[in-house]
Amino acid sequence: MFSYFFGTVKDIKFNKIILEVNEIGFEIFVKQNEKFALNEKIRIYIYDSFKEDKIFLYGFKRYRELDLFLKLIEVNGIGPKKAIQILSNTNTEELIFLIKNKKVSDLRKIKGAGVFAESIVLKLADVIDKNEDNIFRYSNVYFALKSLGYPLKDINDSINKLNDGLSDEEALEEVIRGIKNVKAR
Repeated sequence: MFSYFFGTVKDIKFNKIILEVNEIGFEIFVKQNEKFALNEKIRIYIYDSFKEDKIFLYGFKRYRELDLFLKLIEVNGIGPKKAIQILSNTNTEELIFLIKNKKVSDLRKIKGAGVFAESIVLKLADVIDKNEDNIFRYSNVYFALKSLGYPLKDINDSINKLNDGLSDEEALEEVIRGIKNVKAR
């Protein structure tokens, strides 16, 4: 399983890009409304889907979008293609707002979400909360600690206790201090 790729955009199509990473080109499905530039160096967060004889990669410029994508595919009837279609037809903040505030009728208007609107709200309204805002805001801290081998539960718990407005550096120091305090008990 991949967390993210860092590479150069070599080709751009309607809903996918070719990203070259260490001289290997990866075809990655992306949101249709996402903007890329040829030869742009980017980090893209990845979801990989394995089918019988194919591997599909779905990529997102922001971790918050990947996280929302992962939540959407937990909804019965929504697979990766449908989830990326939904995300392509709205912005992340609006979709989160509609889900959190249980705006089923507005959700139905988003192409791809229509018949799934009630299921999306039922499954995700209570899952998407304020604590997740910190996970999204401090995704660099999250991935740094994850790559260093810190337990995900400790990372999430500590990030959720952070105050708003910290730099990544300050947040990293606070989270490490929080994890050490938990381990010391």
